[in-house]
Amino acid sequence: MIIILSMVYISLEEGLEILTKRFGEKGRTGEVLLPDALGKIAGEDIVSAEDVPPFPRSPYDGYAFRSKDSEGASADNPKVLNIIEEVPAGSYPLRSVGENEAVKILTGAPIPYGADVVEKYEKTEFTDNLVKIFEPLKKGSNIVPKGEDISKGDHVFRKGDVFSPADIGVLASLGISSVLISSPLKIAIIPTGDELVEVTEPSGEGKIRNSSAYALTARLREIGTDPHICDIAGDDIKEISDAIRKEEESDVIITTGGVSAGDYDYIPEVMNSLGADILFHKVAMKPGSAYLAAAFNDKPILSHSGNPGAAYVSLEMLTKPFLYRYSGRNDWENKKIKALLKEGFPKKSPQRRFLPGRLSVEDGKAVIYTSQRQGNGMLSHLGKAFVYADIPAGTGRIDPYDAVSAYISI
Repeated sequence: MIIILSMVYISLEEGLEILTKRFGEKGRTGEVLLPDALGKIAGEDIVSAEDVPPFPRSPYDGYAFRSKDSEGASADNPKVLNIIEEVPAGSYPLRSVGENEAVKILTGAPIPYGADVVEKYEKTEFTDNLVKIFEPLKKGSNIVPKGEDISKGDHVFRKGDVFSPADIGVLASLGISSVLISSPLKIAIIPTGDELVEVTEPSGEGKIRNSSAYALTARLREIGTDPHICDIAGDDIKEISDAIRKEEESDVIITTGGVSAGDYDYIPEVMNSLGADILFHKVAMKPGSAYLAAAFNDKPILSHSGNPGAAYVSLEMLTKPFLYRYSGRNDWENKKIKALLKEGFPKKSPQRRFLPGRLSVEDGKAVIYTSQRQGNGMLSHLGKAFVYADIPAGTGRIDPYDAVSAYISI
């Protein structure tokens, strides 16, 4: 029996809201060693237990002394101080600095007690025992204070922050060798369609290679999830249903193909056969309108178009921000900007349209370069795309260098 579903096109924003409200945050965490934390999501707040740096230090090779001992110093009337000690980086001062005394200090070394300024060595004249100061210095000059970078008690990272390379260094500076992270989502990708063959098989005679699954898997891995490609399922309700049921260990299931409204588009019927809750079917956007979201055993099933280009744009504009939010990431939404569309766009857009492109700067203005060869079934134009011009429904021809809104995909 064929079940006919009424399909109501919803907006991209409505679809994202439905998904984020329905599934919230996965909330599974695990601990990883510091080198493995890059690109991962913090699973808890991290508060500094110490100051960085842990002591006031010198940013230069030079001499540390009391600022009051440089009062009135000039080229004609230098102040002469006695050198009482030398402190290289990695050592600690043994003596306090008193009146008319100085300590020779190297970059990174702790400031000796009593000293409150440092003068660069190239601005001084010195012997083994004496140093001449030729200018007055204010208290605190040329000293890196304790806790300049991070103070004890600072919230260094919030739950949901993504660790960058510099963040790994920050964690190391705090003596943190392992961190709690939000565990990467396990994502099963189930390609469907009798027309699909594996990449090792010949195409032609009505067959095409399974490119969508590989493109989606690569992008999903790039954004920090743990995807795997399942065997191709043919255009058969039971075969697709069985493939979904097998993925008990996956957090999210993504399917490609069979999501439109044709005689061989079985995904809606598959959802009904599984007893899944269909959240929405069809999104008002091009490419990527063929999209179905469902919940099966409280697990998201996100069904994308069988057309590679359409599936990829759907992933970027809808699936990816949802996955970020589901993972617990703070910056989960695509960032919106204004930019100029370099080549314009000659077609009318009766439906909201996304144009993939790359972003550049011309004369201080953001400019989007798009390929003139674009299509639902094409992937080649998406290779360098990380910005998507957002063309509202009802827009006519767009002239070169007209301003448009766009989303940056991170």
